[in-house]
Amino acid sequence: MRALTLALVVVMVAGAITLFVPAYRPVGGAMFVAACLGMLFLRRFRPELFEARERIDVDGWGVRRFEGPRQTEALAWSTLVRVSITTTADGAASEHCYIMLHSVDGSGVAVSSQLAAAPGLLASLQRLPGFDREAIARVKAAVEPADVACWEGAAGDGLIVARALEGEGR
Repeated sequence: MRALTLALVVVMVAGAITLFVPAYRPVGGAMFVAACLGMLFLRRFRPELFEARERIDVDGWGVRRFEGPRQTEALAWSTLVRVSITTTADGAASEHCYIMLHSVDGSGVAVSSQLAAAPGLLASLQRLPGFDREAIARVKAAVEPADVACWEGAAGDGLIVARALEGEGR
């Protein structure tokens, strides 16, 4: 991200030079072209700088949440003991609705509702035996803050999802 910021600063300086010092217009133009080429170079060789700010990966190991290129939370299927949906007073349609994956050690992963839809997290979670699909509808209808358990089990029960995902090659 620092390189991206630096490139934008160079473009701004080039623009300022061309606006305020007419004799340096060729230098400003060259700086602008260099900044554009730098951005293209970064896009080609460091694409993670241009990825979505937040994403999740769902695979045979478990669920990992990333902010930019950095992993912030992770949970292995073998440690999953509870899945719940937590929402604020704005309801499940707001950005303040999260699927909470709880680990046996008390840690976990909080996945926003917008993020959960993209990589198929919900489809994976619905493979858990006894997963309460109707809990999602109850949370969507909630007008007050809610924390609804969709699934509870023992450590190791989540390996059912891991086996299914590995069978799909994920």
